[in-house]
Amino acid sequence: MFEAKFKINGHEYIAEVEWKGEKAPLWGTEDDKDRHNIIRISNKKNLSYTIDYWASKIFPNAENFDEVLNMLDCIYNDLTSVCSLDFTNEEKAFEDFAAEFGYDSDSRKAYKTFEALIEEFRGLSIIFGEKDLKTFTEIERDDLAEKLCVEEV
Repeated sequence: MFEAKFKINGHEYIAEVEWKGEKAPLWGTEDDKDRHNIIRISNKKNLSYTIDYWASKIFPNAENFDEVLNMLDCIYNDLTSVCSLDFTNEEKAFEDFAAEFGYDSDSRKAYKTFEALIEEFRGLSIIFGEKDLKTFTEIERDDLAEKLCVEEV
């Protein structure tokens, strides 16, 4: 397991990364199973949320500092995508999601991926809280490592 800590608005969070190699991604195949990792993000209130993450084929075991940064970047992409959707009409929100990520809006796999993204958003909303979640999604992508003060534990 690899641990790193980061801060948002002065609040400290821990990211624990562990290689699992046991689950294929919704968007992939069984061949991608060996790249399965989890990242558990926790706050000082002992609340945590675990996210499935599939690392690169070159470095399937994401238990290192650079991969933690990659994971935070992926989480950032996920959350900013969800924040841009209009949930007053869930069907339209899904269609917008499918269009943005190149999915077929008639695909069950795409809808399951959409649901997983919404679940991730809800889970991280609890961990970060409204203010830190907003700050996280407003950071410029290239500034993530610096602005979050990410460091190895």
